[in-house]
Amino acid sequence: MNELLKLSAQEIAERVRSGAITAVESVQTHIVRAQAMNGAINAIVAERYDRALEEARLLDQRLAKDPDARHLKFLGVPFTVKETIDLEGAPNTQGSLLRKGSIATEDATSVSRMRAAGAIPIGTTNISEWAMWFECDNLIYGATRNPYDPTRTAGGSSGGEGAIIGAGASPMGLGSDVGGSIRMPASFCGVFGHKPTNRVVPLTGHFPLYRSTRERYQGAAYPFTTQGPLTRRAVDLWPVLETIWGEDGLDRETGKTGYIERLRRNAASGFDRPGEFWKNKKVFLMPSPSMKWIPGTDSDVTQAVKLAAETFADLGARIDEFKSDALRDAFDVWAALMKTVDGFDLPIILGGGERAPNVPRELLARARGHANYTMPSLFICAADLIAPRGSRARRLVAEGHRLLLELETTLGEDGILLLPPHPRPAPKLGSTLLRPLDFAMTAIFNVLETPVTVAPMHFNIHGLPLGVQIVGARGCDHLTIGAAIALEKAGRTWHPPKGAVPS
Repeated sequence: MNELLKLSAQEIAERVRSGAITAVESVQTHIVRAQAMNGAINAIVAERYDRALEEARLLDQRLAKDPDARHLKFLGVPFTVKETIDLEGAPNTQGSLLRKGSIATEDATSVSRMRAAGAIPIGTTNISEWAMWFECDNLIYGATRNPYDPTRTAGGSSGGEGAIIGAGASPMGLGSDVGGSIRMPASFCGVFGHKPTNRVVPLTGHFPLYRSTRERYQGAAYPFTTQGPLTRRAVDLWPVLETIWGEDGLDRETGKTGYIERLRRNAASGFDRPGEFWKNKKVFLMPSPSMKWIPGTDSDVTQAVKLAAETFADLGARIDEFKSDALRDAFDVWAALMKTVDGFDLPIILGGGERAPNVPRELLARARGHANYTMPSLFICAADLIAPRGSRARRLVAEGHRLLLELETTLGEDGILLLPPHPRPAPKLGSTLLRPLDFAMTAIFNVLETPVTVAPMHFNIHGLPLGVQIVGARGCDHLTIGAAIALEKAGRTWHPPKGAVPS
């Protein structure tokens, strides 16, 4: 396997900066890998290889004339973009037949900021229909498969990102997360993923619910969704986050909370140098959370969390247990708080923003071979009928506020919580409907608005990646990312898949 395919984005940029390689070589090497891999995993659904190579050639020419260009953070580094995030000239169908043929006319804020830093997009990646399920399958692009076992899911809804990065064909990518959509794919595909503190990264150009142009802004407030990075090396998480955070004058949610300034201050805390940093820090673990609707956590997943705790104990952290039933009502709290968001109506979203799908009619159409929606979308529409309402919903919203207070009081600004990203390793393709609420283990932290990082730990006996979810208080993204860096330095990192796809 080409050495470039194992490096961090920062290392690749440094090689381009020093003249050891060209931007064209950087991009071409990853394109060749993507071409070899994608037939097996169906991760990139719209490639822009020729345009990417042309942009790399132009960058090389610029470097010969403009020494200042060498300071670009991601100089000549390729990256990929989730299909829900606008990339000019690429499809933004959201995996829905209702939007088939739709093309983005401009870059999302996050994409334009990455490109301004010297990164070069090579393609957009697959999602679930309307990005509303934790398995990537839709009626436009089909299913994305896990690079470590193509019979299993890569997760969702940023599953295409997880799969292409896990396959070694992209060093970094942009995803988004409202219920675990960055963290589950990262865990299933053995890579790093970060859900930032809410409202620090603009969602301008993200869909559904956010649409923008330079002339006008439209869309509902949607504070529980975040954009963030997936990377093959932990050291790239912070540089990507630092590149895409900050107000853009369009997303009215970004910057409301004041956490952007806290992130900037914490950048100088030394979190990226584990050494003494973790001495006496607080590390709580919840290796087997007790949650309503989730029938237990697999033993290998539990063991991965315990192994992570051992690493921090070796670094001098204070290890303690977090009560296992603290997140018992996780799904119900998530559902109730999501209902408080202006404009958030799942059936209407799945109907393209006009009217909800008629579930009985759509099931009949499926039986006749004329499906308009995937089964997870129809399940969501039906399940919405039993979502918490009235006094029960109010009680659950209050429980969410209480839970956040308890969590942040316990963690403070120098503590993290370790728990599984999912109750089991990557499920078999098509099986997620059998355990539809397993995503609650990640979803609860979206409505609590806390930063969460997922880091790979090791593999189980079947060769499937196992990860750990790292939670911090709001504005403490440096702690969760720093924890991932510490784990990577201890040998817990991404490893290329063997046997499942060409190497």
